Order: sequence, then C-alpha cells, then structure tokens
Amino acid sequence: QPEVIRNPEDSARKQMLLSKKITFGCWNKIYRTDLVKKAAVKYAEHVIYEEALFVYPLLFYANCFVILEKQLYFYRQNPTGTMYATMKEAETLLHHGQVQLQILHFMQATPYFEQYKDEICVNFVHSYLSETLYFAARRNIPISMDTYRSMRETIIAEVGLPSESSWLRKYHLKKKLIDLIEKEATEEETGLKQRKCLY
Repeated sequence: QPEVIRNPEDSARKQMLLSKKITFGCWNKIYRTDLVKKAAVKYAEHVIYEEALFVYPLLFYANCFVILEKQLYFYRQNPTGTMYATMKEAETLLHHGQVQLQILHFMQATPYFEQYKDEICVNFVHSYLSETLYFAARRNIPISMDTYRSMRETIIAEVGLPSESSWLRKYHLKKKLIDLIEKEATEEETGLKQRKCLY
C-alpha cells in the first residue's frame, strides 16, 4: 500500500525535511502542474546537480505526498557518457555547492523561511559543505584548501557560526563538520589531502 502524507502538521513536515524520506532528486517523482506553477520553481541553469533547486521548495508548498515502494522508474548511468564523466571533475563538483546556495536564497524569499529557518539552515550546511566533501572523497576528486576556506566563509556569512545559531541547539550535526566551520581546519583535518570522507 502507498504511504500517503496529507496536510502534514508543522512538526511532521520538519521531521520529513530532515529525514530526507523524500529525496531531492527529480527523476523518481510525479508533480502536479499547478503546484510547480504556484512554487515558481525552476532547475538551476548551466550546472550539474541542478534538480535540487526544483525539488526542495516543493516539499514546503505541497500538501499531499504519496510514496510508493514499487519500482516504476529505472535510472541508468552510462559509464562512458558525457554526464557521468563530467560528474567526476573538480569544477563541476563545485556546482553542487552553488546550487545549495541558490536553494537557500530561494527559500529566504518564500513565506516558509521564518517558520522553517532552522531546518533550512541545517539542510544548507549539510548539503553545501558535508555532501561536497563526501562526493569529493567518494569520487577521488581533489578540492583545494582555498575552496574549503571559501565555502566556510560562505556558510558563516549566510547562516552564522553554528555555536551562535539556533539550529545547532535544535539539531545535532557531526562534531567534525561543526569544527570545520567553527575554526579553520588544517588540510589533514579536512581529509582533503588523503581524499578521505571524514563526515
């Protein structure tokens, strides 16, 4: 039987957002046209990882979600294809962070930002920094210390230091990730030199 989430209450929607029960990929979903128009969402342009800017805001605007366990869509990757090869490049990996920043700015302009500010900020910090470092380690893509410093500065400028933020008191992120933001880390501490995922 499909799971139906209809008119989720505030606490239920917050839990759903952080559990990522509904992922931010675009390819395993069907959307109502009027919902897409109401949210005024679009794909990020000229980047890879573009779909999250389209999907994430819909999780706030939608009042009904139907989750099916049955496999109806099959996603195939061609290891010799252009997209597959491009996703292993350092430059395009940074598109992931760029899209996450666009999502934050999009949500700041919606009527949902103040109500879900903590959840949106936690998602931004995790997706912007932690996921980017994770993808880099998993795909053996080099990321420079300058890039890490720039990302750290962006987080502080956009949502503040974790220790000064309400979202850290409400939600617990991994200490190693918090430390990367609170103080500038060494190359060994970031895991960039070893290309290991520490988070």
